[in-house]
Amino acid sequence: MTTRVTMARLSATATLVALVAGCGGGGGGGGSSSSSGVGTLVFGELMPFTGDQATEGGQVTNGCQPAIAVINKAGGVLGNKVTCQEFDTRGDAVDAVPAAQKMLATTTNLVGVLGPSTAEAPATEPLLQQANMPMFSVAGDPQFDKSTDPYFYRFTPADDLAAKALALEAKNLGYKRVAVVFTAGDSAQANVPSLQAVAPILGLQITDALSITPNQPSYRTEVAKLLANHPDVIINEGDPQSDATFFGQLKEAGGNIPMVITAVATFSDWQNAMSTAMGSAVLADLMTVIDPYTPTEGEGWQVFNDTLKGLHGNGVDYKQYNADIYSRTTYDACIAMALAMTASNSIDPKTYNPHIADILTPGSDKTTVHTYQEGLDALKASKKIYLVGAGGELGLNQYHSVAGAFETQHYDPATKALVHVGVIPNDELKALSLG
Repeated sequence: MTTRVTMARLSATATLVALVAGCGGGGGGGGSSSSSGVGTLVFGELMPFTGDQATEGGQVTNGCQPAIAVINKAGGVLGNKVTCQEFDTRGDAVDAVPAAQKMLATTTNLVGVLGPSTAEAPATEPLLQQANMPMFSVAGDPQFDKSTDPYFYRFTPADDLAAKALALEAKNLGYKRVAVVFTAGDSAQANVPSLQAVAPILGLQITDALSITPNQPSYRTEVAKLLANHPDVIINEGDPQSDATFFGQLKEAGGNIPMVITAVATFSDWQNAMSTAMGSAVLADLMTVIDPYTPTEGEGWQVFNDTLKGLHGNGVDYKQYNADIYSRTTYDACIAMALAMTASNSIDPKTYNPHIADILTPGSDKTTVHTYQEGLDALKASKKIYLVGAGGELGLNQYHSVAGAFETQHYDPATKALVHVGVIPNDELKALSLG
């Protein structure tokens, strides 16, 4: 999920924050109370907002902001407004630790955390657990696949599952020799060990496993090495600038090689950079995109979609986030926290946290709700609830994590958008044991 945010997206995010500023104010000064009417509650966004992983922060913001708009429109949580507050980790564990410490020490009415991401989770998850703070991480690191932290939640598939989907699609397309080209850094590189493990199971040979230093003026040495080993396909994740440079130089060297790309390719800045470097027609001919998948349908998604559109306008930023699984599940995380606080009649994270998993677990004795307002109405009527939100049925397991399917997409140069092609079911991925 590693890309470089553009100034246009930073501007769009700033505009989005300004548009919903009236929905709740900021925080400052430590801890949470269990009483109602204490002021503005804060969802802390512990994510990279600058640096090579800054797009991850944008994805989380575009889930949190529509969520607080919906929550505040319905009267808030136990009489309190809610807001989102950014804490920039810069995509680096060294910077993430003081950011987390500052957030925990100085934020009045901090009730939950959106994040951390892959690069920072190993360093910051223990701090958040010690503070009894629910966290909704986008960390794909397989070390969290069986987390025993009761405050840790992950609503998107792990990197080892994504690696299986990437390799399986390469096999399904008929390729045998695979070059793995990922940018350096924990976020992208977390995929590589699982790719190397699953490849031989599928009869694939890894010809190269290149770790690309981001934002270099030339990758001709790496390009020459890759071409010398004659791969059939390249599995890739990189930021727009680095990928555009690498693949542009690969094209110049005569290496128009098919590509299977991670979810980085769902963003317009990556598509624009690569189209400029390679040509839209070439990109459409060579590229297959693999992205975590749930259908964009249902009442929960519709409310998310309409609210996000109202904040953004019907522009490119709205359209690239309304189907984004990370934005959609961040939205669901905020709605789940708000309903859990209502169900427990407390904004104290330690008190309301056990209700989160319960709200996200189906049951014959539960009423299915799709929106925050539906959840409030059901709880007011003393009903137990099961939330199916913007991300669909999450299927939360005993480790507070999800499995999920992946979709395959192709690039349409006419519309400059990705087109859904098919789905890789989770059952197929589960059958690929990595030992």
